[in-house]
Amino acid sequence: MRRIFGLTLLLVFISAAPRAESSDRESPADVLYLGPLFWNALVWYPQMAAGVEFAQVTPEDWKEHLTHPWVWDNDEFSVNQIGHPYQGSLPYTTSRAGGWDFSASLSSVLLGSLTWELFMENETPSKNDFIVTTAGGASLGEMLFRLSEAVRPAPGDSSGVVAGNLAAGALSPGGTLGRIVYGPSADDSLRSVPLRITLGSFGGVDLLPGEPAGGMVTVPLDLRYGERPGEGFVPFDIFSLRAGLGGDAGDFYAYFFSEGLLAGTPLYRRNGDEDILGCFLHYDFIYNDIMNLSANSLGIGWVSGLENLFDGGEGAFRELHLSLVLNGGAECLPLKMEDLLHGEPEEERRSYDMGVGVNFKGACEFPLGLRAALRVRENYYFLYLYPSAVPEGGSAGSVHRNILEAGLRFRVNPLWSLEGTFSWGAGLSDYSDLPDVSGRVLGFRLGINYRVL
Repeated sequence: MRRIFGLTLLLVFISAAPRAESSDRESPADVLYLGPLFWNALVWYPQMAAGVEFAQVTPEDWKEHLTHPWVWDNDEFSVNQIGHPYQGSLPYTTSRAGGWDFSASLSSVLLGSLTWELFMENETPSKNDFIVTTAGGASLGEMLFRLSEAVRPAPGDSSGVVAGNLAAGALSPGGTLGRIVYGPSADDSLRSVPLRITLGSFGGVDLLPGEPAGGMVTVPLDLRYGERPGEGFVPFDIFSLRAGLGGDAGDFYAYFFSEGLLAGTPLYRRNGDEDILGCFLHYDFIYNDIMNLSANSLGIGWVSGLENLFDGGEGAFRELHLSLVLNGGAECLPLKMEDLLHGEPEEERRSYDMGVGVNFKGACEFPLGLRAALRVRENYYFLYLYPSAVPEGGSAGSVHRNILEAGLRFRVNPLWSLEGTFSWGAGLSDYSDLPDVSGRVLGFRLGINYRVL
């Protein structure tokens, strides 16, 4: 347990920064604890009233939670790795809307996660939930808060008021609650930050060894926020995210990769372009029938040529990241195959591995003439599996996952572009007490992109 709290405190220490938004009013201290209590109650009460088993909490449960060791839980992948970070983003964005900065709002998520584990469930408190709710909630929450402020109509702007407020509320319910209760901030600087959003529609096929080709349609999103660190730089003045939804008749596919700059410094090259070296917070996941993977990571990163993305993508862009995975998950392939063949067991049993490890991300875009560009991206994850977190029927060991993408983009005009992408995914699970398992998948996508902003 000390290791878990130590890593979280390290995140708090690194993220300490001046207040992100100036305001003419004093930031209310009560939002830091009323926000997490409100959102915890809102999530917990309907389930308690409906008779959901985990929500039937008694004082005896509280006493046991306060006196017994925490565990690694067996909740499903989507609950642990997607649901908990989103739940953590709610009190975070409420605190941000109340005028607090990144580090103060992170403390609000810590409080919310801790009180949920101790008092809102009758299950033994979960180490992994505490980590992903806190780290993932802060990362996802800061991005959603900034995006919601970017689309929210400015005071006195009568055009698109309804649509803008609805979009801002959907992106950040917590931020909207904070604005309603505590009033809007006097600082409108988040509306003027450079923002680049590209949406696409891609069709393609996936090729698995020994199986027929499967067609799939994907809707990708590529978003870049901010240009470079300036004076008074605060966490997430620069961040990027790639997300997508897809599927076919029998499969659902979702992915989310993000990098948020916590603290950085510009490095100048001879040609005058700025590189950025800094500390980044990452929240990643892939969710489908082929590969389930998640990682909350913290580490160093280098970005070069960011300004080219905002200038029409006519110059080179490169980035490299090396991070410590605070908590990661990857499907336990033997258990996953067992469930696919024989059906999932009646009793809940986690069928994916969890651990700590390292993550490498690399990406580059090179222009090929005036309209074409070559894009290459690689994500590699290594996880050392916690022996105490091995699911029933599983084994300790290590996990390797590698995802390589290479594509060619042709710009039709400043807004529209065509793109073809080849992807290769490979995985190795090196188990101590089970046979090692490896696999790979090939994919190809062809589609069209539209630059929204």
